[in-house]
Amino acid sequence: MNTYTYNRMTTSTTTPIPAHQGVDGCNQHISWSSKCEECHKRREKTLQRTAVKGLSREIPLIVADVLLSPSQPLDTHTRSFMESRFGHDFSHVHVHTNAPAAASARAVNAHAYTVGHDIVFGAGQYVPETSAGQQLLAHELTHVVQQNGLGMGSFSSLRVGPIDNPLERQAAASARDVGGAVALSQSTGSLLQRAPIDPSERPIQPHGGTVPYREATELSDCIRVLGEGSAAYCRQLVLGEPVPPRPTQHQLPGITTPLPINVELNPDSTASLQVNQINVVFDPDAHSSDPTKAGHADTNFNLSAFGIHYQATNGRVTSFTGPGPVQVRIQTTYGPGVAPGSASGYGRGTTTSDLATGNISLSFHEGQHGLDFLEFMHAHPFPRFIGRRGMSVQQFEAAMQSFRVARDRYSQEMNRFSEERTDCVGRTKDQANAANGIRTTICRQVVPRRL
Repeated sequence: MNTYTYNRMTTSTTTPIPAHQGVDGCNQHISWSSKCEECHKRREKTLQRTAVKGLSREIPLIVADVLLSPSQPLDTHTRSFMESRFGHDFSHVHVHTNAPAAASARAVNAHAYTVGHDIVFGAGQYVPETSAGQQLLAHELTHVVQQNGLGMGSFSSLRVGPIDNPLERQAAASARDVGGAVALSQSTGSLLQRAPIDPSERPIQPHGGTVPYREATELSDCIRVLGEGSAAYCRQLVLGEPVPPRPTQHQLPGITTPLPINVELNPDSTASLQVNQINVVFDPDAHSSDPTKAGHADTNFNLSAFGIHYQATNGRVTSFTGPGPVQVRIQTTYGPGVAPGSASGYGRGTTTSDLATGNISLSFHEGQHGLDFLEFMHAHPFPRFIGRRGMSVQQFEAAMQSFRVARDRYSQEMNRFSEERTDCVGRTKDQANAANGIRTTICRQVVPRRL
């Protein structure tokens, strides 16, 4: 029985945020608790957003619809990452990311906005595995702490918070330095706090500007009637936007590697697919306490064991069993001191294009290894066992040995393919090791270009 496993580690470092004192009469640690009854009396509900100056302070009704609609909690990895930096419990945070949520964000001209424990994101803005996504989430979580969990309450008392006050400056500081420390103050007034859209960037609405209230309402009604699956059609019908290309990959909870859009989680939290007649299983991410893995992450594949057994008469093989179906299991493991949102130490996550797009996280790097493995298997059929009944025992055993060697070579080449594609670009693994006083020659002089 032969089993083939490849292991690799990617280095990253992370610095937690300590608690700091606030700046006014309702000062607080980032892990906030009210000091005085007067502070409670002063607090009202706030809608805070990340918005351009001069926006009307009237709250569109679609905001109330979204805040009362189903939501999802922060995923485990993102929540752990942010809680360690803020020193605050985010277990009650509700995230809204569907099409009505995006429409409501456009209606208040925001990438995202916060009311109490509810954070509402614009289209494509909730991407906590990227640097830009972490910054936006940190901005909004700052508002969660500032508001101390106040809900919407009376919709008539809700107002859009200003974008040029100390609370927004604190949120902007948190976004700029996710790994640093920021002292937080308490919000006053019934505000919707938001992350503003710069009119010059237009990241979500390709035809520019804020979506008028009427159109935002029509879009929400269209999606409500036709369902989430018709969101793109509704956007085309109401806003005149072209229907975007259908995504080919998506991120499944607890699995670092992006997988084909038709792959879903199994009841045991694994994900499975077949690639070129190979049964591929992605196990859920693991978090190791092994001190030898501190500061590292690795994405490994394990080629299933095989067994070939035969019977022979008069020196000829009369029957045999095996080698059986081929299975490759892939898993990402994060060691002590790192999380999916930590920065990549080398390779993917450090290239010019990655830096430009904000894809600098450790999870992005490790996900590329998983994608490399899938790409290799798509392009390279697994070796076939050529043993047959009627062969001489000598010929059959030679075929068994050839199959064993071919399997080992396949694993080695798949690992090498991923090293060159993901570890040997940008700041290479050899360069990162050299900076730590370790000389390695993992990367060749010329490596394939990553498109």
